Amino acid sequence: AHIDSKKRSKIAAHIRKVKYETSNRLLKAHDYDPIPMTFQEGNFSNAYWGRLKEVIAGYGYDFISRRGLTRTINRRATSIVNAALNLMYGYVESKLLLEIAKAGLNPQISFLHEPTIYKNSLTYDLVEYLRAEIDSVLLDKLRDKRLSIKDFSIVQNSYFLCRTPNRLVAMLNSLNLKKPVD
Repeated sequence: AHIDSKKRSKIAAHIRKVKYETSNRLLKAHDYDPIPMTFQEGNFSNAYWGRLKEVIAGYGYDFISRRGLTRTINRRATSIVNAALNLMYGYVESKLLLEIAKAGLNPQISFLHEPTIYKNSLTYDLVEYLRAEIDSVLLDKLRDKRLSIKDFSIVQNSYFLCRTPNRLVAMLNSLNLKKPVD
């Protein structure tokens, strides 16, 4: 399927469709109108994170993009929200990578994300099925004020959730990582 351009395109369209639907459900739960499914993926993601940033701010937290001044990705967490997201996405990615290995698949192939030898693109594709659920776990934690600066260590302006990561991980364990995908 990865090599066949028609199959690849169909699978990428399905991943985008699920991502858009689940993201819009989360936004609707926070009283936002849905983002049009006709948006290009990058534009959709920018609109989605712009709205989540407003929700996060409404809960009294800062959320700053991890993109640097040159628009390159800066992987260091610049706030407690970034650090929590890093932990949560990293945890789910590692679980998905294990499932990919068990299935005997090549983790570097991709249908939606740009494949590179430096990242496991298939894992990023599969995270899209769970992204809104992961974000919802974080939003619940922020809404209930169950995340504070006391949970973090700050080293060279980077935030690390090292004091209580088990609380976020426990919440993520409720996600069904073996959900069947059409």
